[in-house]
Amino acid sequence: MNSRQLEEEFKKEEDAINKKVHLGELSADEGDFLVKQAKEKSKRRLARLKRPSRTIFFVIALIATLCFLYSFFKLYTELDRLSISHIELYVLVSSVFVFLILGHLELNRLERMFSRFFSKAYLKQILYAPEIDFEWDQRELVQVRLNVKNQINLYAGLLDEEVCELNSNLLSAVTTVFDDGSGLIEEVALGYYVINYRGSHNVELVITKIEKLFSLLRMHDGDWFSKSVRMGASVVSGRLWCGTLGTGFQVYRTMGHKVKTSEALAEATGWEEIYLDEYSLNTIDKIAITSDKEPVFLRSTSELISVHQFITWRGGKSGI
Repeated sequence: MNSRQLEEEFKKEEDAINKKVHLGELSADEGDFLVKQAKEKSKRRLARLKRPSRTIFFVIALIATLCFLYSFFKLYTELDRLSISHIELYVLVSSVFVFLILGHLELNRLERMFSRFFSKAYLKQILYAPEIDFEWDQRELVQVRLNVKNQINLYAGLLDEEVCELNSNLLSAVTTVFDDGSGLIEEVALGYYVINYRGSHNVELVITKIEKLFSLLRMHDGDWFSKSVRMGASVVSGRLWCGTLGTGFQVYRTMGHKVKTSEALAEATGWEEIYLDEYSLNTIDKIAITSDKEPVFLRSTSELISVHQFITWRGGKSGI
């Protein structure tokens, strides 16, 4: 099967999935996941086509071995003919074997060192495979997306090194609030951050942390090259498609309908506004005061998303 046939096969599979989504047999979230899975499978098969055959490597290894043995035999016979001591030759061969043994021991040491974080199977994937395959399943998560709202004016008049320092300070502020062991930072980019919390019951905790971050940024007004940073935040919770490096390893990569909703809500926020989806609102409806905003159009599924803005906590509670 050539590359064109693989691409045509992927296109047919994608069309079949989209047809099932259109007919209502699959949800949009499940359709996105299946298309993503089919695309990754097609990429791996395409890469396997472009990869040279393993027979080539075996032939090269065989030729190298024969050349080494022939050179060793010729050198040995020449030394023997000249009646010269073979000590140097033995030292050379011994050194080669010692280096091979040390290399093997070092590889085993690295495997033992990283086995605290990854299983041995996935460590071998990292060492030997061209790419890492995530294991995808649905998990209860709360996703926070932070967008810098005054980004256009934030870097105006700053040198490149000052922009780097400002971004470093901004990342430091985000990690100070969110990187406490209860959440995992999935993505750090220029102008936005994505943090995931396990369990959809953590919406109250997440909003409290967002309030703390907004307060921390206000405290730094004028400290960072006379600049003030203002963010908006979206909170989306429920079952998200989540990629990990095997069971129990928290290397999250999220995808699907919920992630697109999170992106749309974060884009719609203003300065220091927190937007929630319907599921997150139901989680904190009894303890928070919210207001309904204009629905947001989600282009990927051509639907309107209900938007709810967090105002304050009932009973004067404050997360700051």
